[in-house]
Amino acid sequence: NDNPNRIQGFVKRMSGIDRIEWLNKKQCAVVIEALKKMAARRGEEDGTDGGKETETHDAAREG
Repeated sequence: NDNPNRIQGFVKRMSGIDRIEWLNKKQCAVVIEALKKMAARRGEEDGTDGGKETETHDAAREG
């Protein structure tokens, strides 16, 4: 869900900071890693890769 209020709530839970705009680089990294883990878990639940690109996609992009 791309609801800004839900994203802000997630950021606050993960970092303790009220606004995503106020995060420093380290706090951003924590939030990003948590989102990656969430995407991976969802992928396991629904049988997809959770949004991860495979090596074949990466190789095709590199040419």
